[in-house]
Amino acid sequence: MAWYDEATRLIELKKRDESRKITQKEIAGALGVSQGALSARLSGKQKADDAFKEKLASWLNVSRLALEHGGAKSPIYSVSDAINIFNGEEATPIDRATIPPGLKGIAFEVTTDNLGAMLADGGWILIDPNAELVDGKPVLVSVDGEAPTFMFLKLLPGKAALFTQDRNIDPIYVNLDELTFIAPMIHAGWKD
Repeated sequence: MAWYDEATRLIELKKRDESRKITQKEIAGALGVSQGALSARLSGKQKADDAFKEKLASWLNVSRLALEHGGAKSPIYSVSDAINIFNGEEATPIDRATIPPGLKGIAFEVTTDNLGAMLADGGWILIDPNAELVDGKPVLVSVDGEAPTFMFLKLLPGKAALFTQDRNIDPIYVNLDELTFIAPMIHAGWKD
């Protein structure tokens, strides 16, 4: 997906989220360009410079990386050292080094090649965000060195959910407030 296609998609999402009409004039004004220049850049007819992309990403409240590399095959999350992990209704602040005993929690961290997740027992999983999908789910590279299994992430309003292949295990919800960027991961076939 070209960056301007992702930008157009994110603009439409913003319009829906804010439940109001966001005009081309308003967007152009916020970015300091003419409506014609905005239209040309978002159609790919005119090259957009780095400053424009930075302003647009900021206006959309995403990182430039998310804007330029959004979609299913991009890295998914990058988080600060401390994030909030949802345990039912209760949000518990934790860091990557320790997870309180009994907390169904997971912390996300991105490396160049993998999406890493720290499990409640302190174990790690690695997901290759560029891997081929199996039944709409990214293949886990490893779970503490054991044989791969399957998991998938899905964005929900204000949080992310991690589901396991075992339907008897409740999804783990992660607060998105502390995420430093988010690149939407969307695959056909996912169900609520």
